[in-house]
Amino acid sequence: MPENLLTQVGIPQQKLHSGVPFPAVLTPNSNQPKSQLPQIIKEQKTWIGSLLHQSGAVLFRGFPVNSASDFNDVVEAFGYEELPYVGGAAPRTSVVGRVFTANESPPDQKIPFHHEMAQVPEYPSKLFFFCDVEPGSGGETPIVPSHVVYEKMKNKYPEFVERLEEHGLIYIRVLGEDDDPSSPIGRGWKSTFLTKDKSVAEERFHDLRALVVQMVQCLKQSYCTLHMRISDSSVLEKRTLQDLLGIASFEQHKVMKYKTLVTAVVEKCRQGRRAAKLGMKLEWLEDGVKTVMGPIPGIKFNQERQQKIWFNSMVAAYTGWKDARNDPVKAVTFGDGQPLPAEVVHDCLSILEDESVAIPWKKGDILLIDNLAVLHSRKSFNPPRRVLASLCK
Repeated sequence: MPENLLTQVGIPQQKLHSGVPFPAVLTPNSNQPKSQLPQIIKEQKTWIGSLLHQSGAVLFRGFPVNSASDFNDVVEAFGYEELPYVGGAAPRTSVVGRVFTANESPPDQKIPFHHEMAQVPEYPSKLFFFCDVEPGSGGETPIVPSHVVYEKMKNKYPEFVERLEEHGLIYIRVLGEDDDPSSPIGRGWKSTFLTKDKSVAEERFHDLRALVVQMVQCLKQSYCTLHMRISDSSVLEKRTLQDLLGIASFEQHKVMKYKTLVTAVVEKCRQGRRAAKLGMKLEWLEDGVKTVMGPIPGIKFNQERQQKIWFNSMVAAYTGWKDARNDPVKAVTFGDGQPLPAEVVHDCLSILEDESVAIPWKKGDILLIDNLAVLHSRKSFNPPRRVLASLCK
């Protein structure tokens, strides 16, 4: 494919970090049919990946991406494995394929800087945003390089950073039963753990293992060659069964009339592992659940770039985890349970804002972010605005 199908350009909002434009911006050199865009990405993936590695974020602008389905095709073209949104705080709605809405909190509320799902052990390595409907005004998604924040915090507050590296952070959040669209952290426990059953949300997998093994032994008597589809439309293959059941070898079986039973029990196993897998402690309340996550490292070492990064949701939790159930000052502490100094947290927010880039959204824009290199946020806006997202392992 000719190299001139994609070109790197500059825009007024960009910043330079060590001579590298942040973010990198790609536009088409000529009008390309929509059907060719995924193919262009597949053939230029190595070059795009190098830009992402250098800059931490790549903005695609001016491409004919007109719908959520188009966006899903673009995400699929990159070939990254999907990461289900389990354990996150934001209320979201599934749209199509791997695409869901970005945080649906009210437009007058800002969403503070954070690495996506930094408060849980399993977080995305990359995330995509897509502008489906331009904001009336405002609504930018500011981004900032994480290593720059770390360096500035280390220079200004060395003792705080040392303590953060030693103890990590604990995140505390109270979830209601159902989603609360009026709150930026209003995701209820049912959608957080993808179940309506309290026991399922906290059970460990081994409590159900014997039941599943017994069921499978019964199926062995009648069927062979397993190939089943479960509720999320993915194919449950031998390797997945081995992972779920902890069985070293597994003879495959064909599921026909027992498909519904198998589906229900296997899904129950998967759900039962969710809270435990996240390392989350649950305290059930009369009308919700208190979740305690951590201690979790607040600073990580980025192996690909050989640099330390400010990988946490400290500022987001301390300044933004506020609703009828949650006091943001109590939402995050040091890993030893001691409170964070307010002046340091608020100064960190100032650093984030000073170093950030806020690019106005245009219809069809796609922003690819390396979640291990860049924090993001959202400014308040006047409707309409519709930004969609997709997470990758």
